[in-house]
Amino acid sequence: MAFRTKFILTSLLLIVISCDKKGTDETKHAVSMNQRTANYDSLIRGVTIKGDTNAYDELFYGLIELAPKERVDSILYYSRIMAERFNYPRAYYDHLDVLCEKNKIKFDRLYNLDLTSVDNQSRKTIVEWLNRMLSDKMITQEEFYSVKK
Repeated sequence: MAFRTKFILTSLLLIVISCDKKGTDETKHAVSMNQRTANYDSLIRGVTIKGDTNAYDELFYGLIELAPKERVDSILYYSRIMAERFNYPRAYYDHLDVLCEKNKIKFDRLYNLDLTSVDNQSRKTIVEWLNRMLSDKMITQEEFYSVKK
């Protein structure tokens, strides 16, 4: 009986020890889609100083998860830097999208963009940005003139 008890206790001890492993090597390095791989300060430096498009994209997706009121000004600021200083095409469109979001304008293509119901100051700001996109060759004249102003 003593042998049997020792065997059972040893088996239970081995089971407990083997189940205590924290995780496998595969799960240690797993990254979720929403997990940022760098902190905001380094992303901001990458955007504002280096024009790092990967840092911009990661910062953008981090900011887009915030509430609209909190994200709008930040995205406008960083997208404008990336567009004007570093000529990053995606930043031009991000800036336009957020300008429209701020003014509650929904559109999926430029030819669907209607600014007629927007106040004059907001319309002026959006048209100036569209002019900038046109002069920097991010949109065509046809796209520019298709917007209802």
